[in-house]
Amino acid sequence: MRRRVPSAALRTQRVTARLGWIKDPGTITLRTVGVRVEYVPRQLDEGTRHGDRRVRCLLGDDKAELRDLLGLQDDELEAALQRIALAALAEYREMLLTGGAPSRADEVLEHRLYFLTKHYFGGRIPSEPEVSRAFHETLAKSRTLIRNVLTRYSRDLDPELTATLVDLVKAAQQEAEDEHWRVVIQSDNAVERLNQIIAVEAPTLDPVRKVPNSARTYRIHPDSFNVLRSHLGLTP
Repeated sequence: MRRRVPSAALRTQRVTARLGWIKDPGTITLRTVGVRVEYVPRQLDEGTRHGDRRVRCLLGDDKAELRDLLGLQDDELEAALQRIALAALAEYREMLLTGGAPSRADEVLEHRLYFLTKHYFGGRIPSEPEVSRAFHETLAKSRTLIRNVLTRYSRDLDPELTATLVDLVKAAQQEAEDEHWRVVIQSDNAVERLNQIIAVEAPTLDPVRKVPNSARTYRIHPDSFNVLRSHLGLTP
């Protein structure tokens, strides 16, 4: 049984971040007021106001590498690193509150991806290419990792999964010649979830199928599309 750390002791617990790509990371304060996790940075340079919630002082080479790795523009990197930092804080907070952390390597990755999904990926389930870039894994391993996270944290990630599927259905465009719907889907896990909905609610209908000779474009039969739209609460 994991030992639970008394919450009273955590109210004064302060942890200093040591990240190689931040010269002066400031002080991270973990509070046990509800589920709030706060980052209270120190003044990073002469031109920065005290308390300015921004990640600064990135080394030039690291900044460019991180930007390319995450597939971001220069003006997007700062906010992205803040979200990653928040995910890390939430992970450490849970470790401190529960008195432990996952011990198996695969569980550690699942745990980390769960918090990144909650705080970094903008309220949606990441695709296999995104996870591969972040975790330096193959697409096949990333596909398995996402599937395991969706299974293990199914209830907690239900809002993110629903939002992901809603965005895909909204992005679909109807073809004029046969009235089928087309949509680009980067995640095999998302395709599986869409087909699960069709299989449960209308097992006689066609599943979502990949367009022949295309990389990631899928076709949806009009009847199947209506089932998905109804399940996700979307109006025609």
